Amino acid sequence: MVNKLSSEYLKQTNKDDCFEYVSVDKQTKNTYNFIISTSSGVDFISMPFAIRIMRDATIISVLHSRGFNQKHFSVWGQKINNELF
Repeated sequence: MVNKLSSEYLKQTNKDDCFEYVSVDKQTKNTYNFIISTSSGVDFISMPFAIRIMRDATIISVLHSRGFNQKHFSVWGQKINNELF
């Protein structure tokens, strides 16, 4: 049953998904606008891929807003809140 219902994309194909930042603009004190280029084995952006991108952009935003211009350490947390509409 599991093999017939599971997503082949999530199990295998998504490992090749990649992205890069084209540009980032700070809009307000706590708002950043990211332009991102993506590459994927499918013709859509999956929710797990979008979440991966958003989480990385969130880390960048938090570090930059705290005055860091380069990441020299791992970022650990217990919770990250992102909403998709």
